[in-house]
Amino acid sequence: MSTWPTTTHFDMQKPASGDLNWGQAFRDNMDIIDSALYSAASAVAAIDISVGEEGADIVLVTLQIQDLAEADIAGYVTAQCWLSDAAYGAECAIAPTGGVTVSTGTELEEITVNKRLKVISDSNGIIVLAIEEAGAKTFYLNAELGGKLYVSAAIIFV
Repeated sequence: MSTWPTTTHFDMQKPASGDLNWGQAFRDNMDIIDSALYSAASAVAAIDISVGEEGADIVLVTLQIQDLAEADIAGYVTAQCWLSDAAYGAECAIAPTGGVTVSTGTELEEITVNKRLKVISDSNGIIVLAIEEAGAKTFYLNAELGGKLYVSAAIIFV
């Protein structure tokens, strides 16, 4: 969903009274430009992914949705997430033995059992996935947002 204005220019409009007030017309149009720039800066633009340490065969992976200025956003966002055997890869060949659960956010759809999910963040733009694996294995979490792909560091189980 675009937040940019639908016009390609900003018209300096003549006031209804018939008197041209260029100063006011300029200020009004600058307000429109400022609003468009603010909307663009607050648009969802990135995912910051952090991988926790393994504990009791579980690794927590946190996704924080960010705006164009790389500031954390507040608001609900959907993202598609999947595990792969390589960074930026297709779904992993074998799902983790204990599965994948959403511990922060809401699971909207499980596309492939314990491999690919569509998730809604919490109101702070955060998604936390708990990945459980009993054996020695390495996964990567890939996340797609607005057609752009993000990938975690290696998620290592020993």
